Amino acid sequence: PDRLGGLVRASQGCHDAAVAYGVPFISGKDSLYNEYRLADGESRAIPGTLLISAIGIVPDLAATSSMFLKQPGNALYLVGATGDDLGGSLAARLSGTQGGRAPQVDLARGRDAFRAVHTAVRDRLVQSVHDLSEGGLAVALAEMALAGNLGASVNLDRVPVQMSGLDMGTRLFSESPSRFIVEIAPDDAPAFEAALGQVPFARIGDVTSDGVLTIQAEDQKLVRFPVDRLKATWQATLA
Repeated sequence: PDRLGGLVRASQGCHDAAVAYGVPFISGKDSLYNEYRLADGESRAIPGTLLISAIGIVPDLAATSSMFLKQPGNALYLVGATGDDLGGSLAARLSGTQGGRAPQVDLARGRDAFRAVHTAVRDRLVQSVHDLSEGGLAVALAEMALAGNLGASVNLDRVPVQMSGLDMGTRLFSESPSRFIVEIAPDDAPAFEAALGQVPFARIGDVTSDGVLTIQAEDQKLVRFPVDRLKATWQATLA
């Protein structure tokens, strides 16, 4: 019942999202029974996984965007509102924290955010864009910085939130869905903001040339970490 019940609920969620977003799922499969054996002989089953294939048409490959930071002086925007969504998150797992609210997808708000960001990308207003998913804002910023070998400076006080009083740790690591970090050239900022319409957003910082990821809040620096150390830490697991 636990395996099949989870599969049914996941399939229902996929159906609801496909209909709401108008996205055709052309194929897929489930992986529920794969197991591996530890050195002591104990058998472990992998977490149940639902795999989906979708397809879309990109009329102009030049009107696309990658996720690595491009140019010092560009603005960094957070699109979408952050909530108290740490239940089941990467931060909760690493810290051993249990409980909390698991992220819930608002299909209508998510669709509006996706359409707005897609419009901006299509109109070539976006220099880079990255979704906020596992690890939240902190991990997305780190990945964009180390991929582009550039620094970034952001202020958590500016993060658009779903509720007042959201603490800075939650703003950093919340996994609220349907959010993006977007890099915009200064001259394109007015057009980009107009494209977002009613979608929550805020300019939270800038791309820097100092090679350092800096995160501050309430006039205090919470994080100041060289990008080359971020990259070395990330690549060390591959060894």
